[in-house]
Amino acid sequence: MDVVVADLRATYRTEDALPVVARGLADPADFLARLADAVDAYWRTCLAAYWWPRVQTILETDLAHQARVLAEQGAGALFSGLDPRLVWSDEHLSLTRPPDTAPPGLRMTSASQGAAWS
Repeated sequence: MDVVVADLRATYRTEDALPVVARGLADPADFLARLADAVDAYWRTCLAAYWWPRVQTILETDLAHQARVLAEQGAGALFSGLDPRLVWSDEHLSLTRPPDTAPPGLRMTSASQGAAWS
């Protein structure tokens, strides 16, 4: 619950920003339960019956395709097919990026193809 309270306080900066948040901070466990119930209701009402069956079919088809690529061509082909910046070398996966696009806090290490960030 401490994480929920800290996130809400960081997001809204003041309890007056949104009355529902102020009430939620008074009883974080109840607030979290109500949020979970609301997300569950949204899922059941808006997504589960209409959207999820199609998405599930697409995901299952893609999973079968990726498994076939892995079995027939190996990990290098699997990862480079997902994103050309992914490099599988010596049983290590690297994300290659030009040095000026590295996300903050990531350390640059050398890799056989360009700069790898880890």
